[in-house]
Amino acid sequence: MKTMKELKSIKIVPYTIMNAALNAVWGFIFAIILLIFGGAFASLLSGTELAPLMELYWVFQ
Repeated sequence: MKTMKELKSIKIVPYTIMNAALNAVWGFIFAIILLIFGGAFASLLSGTELAPLMELYWVFQ
């Protein structure tokens, strides 16, 4: 039967830290791009297109 050793600590290698930092930067850039395109898409919608839906909302409340 094999004996198991207890792990005392885990050393984080520089590659792991670099990879996590790069993923955080890419996530931040992607979030900003999504906000820009989402805002542009929302600005294309006018209030008149949503007016019938708002009338239904007020009727059923």
